[in-house]
Amino acid sequence: MKHFISLVLFAVFISFIPAGNYAFSQQVNIINNKTNKQITFSNEKIQAVLDYNRKLNISSFIVNGEEVIAGDSGIYSMLQTKDKLFSTLSLMKVPQVEVSGNIIQINNIIYGNNDTNIEENWNIIITKDSIKLNISRHCPEDMIAEKTGFPVFNFKSINTWDGAYQDYGGLAWFYLFNKKLDTYGVHSKSSRFWNAKTGNGLTIKAEAKDNYVAIDYSRTASDKLAFSIDVAPTKFIPRFDSGTNRRRFIRDTTAWVWSPFNIRSGETTEYITLSYFNFEKEFGRGKLAGINQNQVSSVLNTIARIGVIDKQHFGGIAGIRLMARYVCTSNTLHKWALL
Repeated sequence: MKHFISLVLFAVFISFIPAGNYAFSQQVNIINNKTNKQITFSNEKIQAVLDYNRKLNISSFIVNGEEVIAGDSGIYSMLQTKDKLFSTLSLMKVPQVEVSGNIIQINNIIYGNNDTNIEENWNIIITKDSIKLNISRHCPEDMIAEKTGFPVFNFKSINTWDGAYQDYGGLAWFYLFNKKLDTYGVHSKSSRFWNAKTGNGLTIKAEAKDNYVAIDYSRTASDKLAFSIDVAPTKFIPRFDSGTNRRRFIRDTTAWVWSPFNIRSGETTEYITLSYFNFEKEFGRGKLAGINQNQVSSVLNTIARIGVIDKQHFGGIAGIRLMARYVCTSNTLHKWALL
C-alpha cells in the first residue's frame, strides 16, 4: 500500500512540471521559452541559447563558463550565389519547434526569396558529454555556390582561441591572422579550438555521408573569428593560384578561399558533434624541470605543427625555420626555450 501511495504522489508531482521544460539531471537541461521563442539548453560544460523568432541561430554559446559566442549572428546557416545571399538569420516564417526528452527538433526553416526557397531541419541532441547538431538542407534546384556556411560559427573575437588543430595533424594559428580578412581553408572534418590561458578547448567534428567536407577560418572586418563548415558533392578546390590551386591562406579579399561549386537539388545532411576538452590535460607536456614548460608546450603545439599545411600538402623546412624566426622576433615573449 505504501508503494502504491508513493507512486501516486510521484505521478501527481510529474503532472505539475511545465510542458517543454526538461531537466534530466544536473548535466542535461532544456528550457523552451515560447513567449520569447528562445530555447536554453546545456550539459555540464556547454550552455547555449537558440533563437527561432523568424530566424534560426544559436546566439549564445558558453564553454566551461566562458561565453565564446554572443550576438545577433552566432551560429547559423548561409548560402551565397553570385548575386544573392541567403541565411537562417532571416526566415520567411517562424519554424516549427518541438522539444522531447533531450532532443530539440526544428523543422520548416525556410529562407531565401520568392524565387528560391531553401529549407532546413535542425536536430539537436544534448548528452552529458556533447551537443550533437544534425542539419539537413533541401535545395529546390541546382545552383552555383560562391560561398557557404553549413553552418558558420561567429566567435566573439579573433583572440577567443589561440588556434585550432586539424584532423591531419596541422593547425590554424590565429596569432598569424594579423590582418582583417585573413582567411585559411583546409580539408579537415574536425577542429579542436584551444586557449592556453583559460585551459578551455572545444572540439567540432563534422560528417556528411556521400559528400566532401572542408573548413575555413576568417578574421572578420569586425575582428571576430568566423569558422565555417562547408559540404559539397565534389572535392573542394582552392580558388587562387590557377593551375596549381595550392593557395589555402588568402589576404585582403572578401572572396572565398574555395572555388565555386555546384549544389545539386535535393537534400544534404550533415552531422556535427561539439564537445569540451581540457587543453592542459590533452596537450600539456607535464612538469619540465629547469625550463619554462609553458613556453616549451607553446612551441611544440604551434611551430612544430606549422609545416603541415593541409592533407597531403606540406611546407619545406626552410619555410618552417623562417616562420619560427618570425615568431620569435615579433613576439614579446621572444626568448622561447627551444629556439
